[in-house]
Amino acid sequence: VGLDVLRVALGRREGAALRPAGFLNWHTIEVTGLSFACLPDGTMLLVSSSLDGTVALWRWSGREWLPRRRLEVHNRHWLSADDQSARKAPTREERSRRGVLGCGLSPDGAWLALALANGALELWPTSSFDREPPDQPTQAQEPRTLSRAPARMIHCEFLSDGRLISADGSGQVRFWDPDAGRLLRTLEAGSVITHARAARGSTYATVVAATADDHVWVWDAATPNLAGFAADPAGAVARARAER
Repeated sequence: VGLDVLRVALGRREGAALRPAGFLNWHTIEVTGLSFACLPDGTMLLVSSSLDGTVALWRWSGREWLPRRRLEVHNRHWLSADDQSARKAPTREERSRRGVLGCGLSPDGAWLALALANGALELWPTSSFDREPPDQPTQAQEPRTLSRAPARMIHCEFLSDGRLISADGSGQVRFWDPDAGRLLRTLEAGSVITHARAARGSTYATVVAATADDHVWVWDAATPNLAGFAADPAGAVARARAER
């Protein structure tokens, strides 16, 4: 959902990102992450990530979403707009090594965080993305690697106060200061995390993680203290809402 709550993007297994006016198709297989941000000048950005190992950035022109740049993450290559080298769907083994499992844009649009299947959490400056697509593949600068987990990096997302959260398959949720590249806090879910999200309202923010043992963990992002825990997901969410 866009920051103005008027725009919605949906990812498809076929590799397209759906928005109200049609498709943004720059991936070959499943879209794993979508994130909006608004630059200080009011420009809207949308980034999409995929199991094919690519990340694409789109800019809102006022009438339509325009493709800006596409990155092949594993080899640090900017791809040209008509490059066909990344149009072949990767094998299962390649997805496990190269896939991008999540993406997040910071509220000010300055940073792009990527959660990778190889366990890495990477931080890229969006200034390197928001340029005209190159005429041919070119080498990208190295990103800042904040963490390399022993299991897959499942999710990454920015909170409204600028902090970055990450969740990995080893059962840890981490809070980061992206500007300093500093780890702020680590939370333990006690089992393999399969899904994680941040839920935000006008007066609160919570971080929710689902684990392989059928439990749901809910933390208050401000503290962050455990706000709910249950083997019944609906019960955990209901309790977290009741406490608000």
